[in-house]
Amino acid sequence: MLEFNLDVLRNRGYDTDTFTDADLLDAGERIFEVISLFTNRDFELKSITMNLDGQGISELYLPIPIISITSITENGDNLLETADYVVYNRGLPDDKEKPYIIKTSGVFPKGNQNIEVVGTFGWVEGGMKPGPLMEVAYRLLYLMFQPLLEGSDLDIEVPMNPNEIKSETRDRWSYSKYNRESIGSLFDNFVTAILLKFSKGDDILFGGWV
Repeated sequence: MLEFNLDVLRNRGYDTDTFTDADLLDAGERIFEVISLFTNRDFELKSITMNLDGQGISELYLPIPIISITSITENGDNLLETADYVVYNRGLPDDKEKPYIIKTSGVFPKGNQNIEVVGTFGWVEGGMKPGPLMEVAYRLLYLMFQPLLEGSDLDIEVPMNPNEIKSETRDRWSYSKYNRESIGSLFDNFVTAILLKFSKGDDILFGGWV
């Protein structure tokens, strides 16, 4: 679990008399949730199994950056050797935006969820959130969460232009779409610029079944 460095927060003026460790760590969890929601990315390091569709081509595209691959199995029983494929998870050039695996010979057989990929994945650098995002988290604590931590009666409102919100219902799925840049105007220029840099897509969606 990635979290605030309490020593950094203490050095920034969050004294122990006013802010307990638990308060700051709890605020950090909420801030990282805000960052993940805004950027539409998951910055946690995860060891998971994915079942992907083979496309009958030599490339297998993944929806999340690759840290390492443990195994790849085709059609439930064909376990590939590490020499059978090349993993594109380089730092330079940066493969995070388009992570994929390529077979050195032949293709990934076409099918539905017939390619099992086991490994470690995440939008991380050295097992940690990207450094600029940590600075964003510290600034969001000051901009948005410090009044709450201090027990202030201040009402925090989210100004939003109704024209920037689009609501639709499709196939019993209702959602509201918020333009990311309009929400970013709530933050300072540095925070907005960094969040947009690490963001995927142009909009933020909230929705549920109806």
